[in-house]
Amino acid sequence: MQKLKDLIGGTISSLAPVVFNPIMARMAEEAGFKAVYLSGGTLGWVKCVTEANLTLPELADVAVDMRAACKLPIVLDAGGGWGDPVHVHRTIALAEAAGFAAIEIEDQLLPRRVEHHVGIDHLVPTEFMLEKIKAAIAARTDPDLLIIARTNARRTDGIDAAIRRSEAFHKAGADMIFCFTRDPQEMRMVGERCRRP
Repeated sequence: MQKLKDLIGGTISSLAPVVFNPIMARMAEEAGFKAVYLSGGTLGWVKCVTEANLTLPELADVAVDMRAACKLPIVLDAGGGWGDPVHVHRTIALAEAAGFAAIEIEDQLLPRRVEHHVGIDHLVPTEFMLEKIKAAIAARTDPDLLIIARTNARRTDGIDAAIRRSEAFHKAGADMIFCFTRDPQEMRMVGERCRRP
C-alpha cells in the first residue's frame, strides 16, 4: 500500500472518494482507489447533525473502524482543527493515534457556524491561521502525516484573496493547499499561481 505522501508526489492524479464507514472504505479499496476522505460535513449529515456538532474523538473512532477493514490512507476533514493554535497540538496527536495519513484544517471561525453549508463563511484572519499551521507542524511527530491548509476565502473575498491566503499557508509550511474554487477556470488559476501540491 502506497503512502499518501508518495501518491501526492507522483505524476498520476489520485482521487480520494468520501467515505464514512468501514464498508464504504472497503468498497473504495476494491474499486481501485488509492486513498479515501473522511468528510466532517458528510458524517454530520449521516448522524443527522451539522459538522459543527462533531468532535475529534468521534471521527477518530470512525477512522479506527475503517482502518481495521481497509488499509487505504485516510484524509481527515478536521474543519477548524477543534480549537485555537494552543488546541491544535491535541488535534494532531489524536489524528496520528487514529492513523490518519493527512489532516485538513480550514481557516474557519470556531466554534463552527452551520451557515458554512449554505455558502456563508466566517473566516479567521490570515495571521491567525498561519499560527494554527505552525502549531500543527510543531505538534507533528509522524513525518508522513500531511498537513493540508484549506481556505474558503473565495466565498467571502474572491479568488485573488483566496490565492493570496493559499500562498501564505504554503509559506508557513503546509504540505498541501486546498483552495475552494467555483469553476475549472478558477481551479486552473490556483494551479498556476500556487506552488503544488
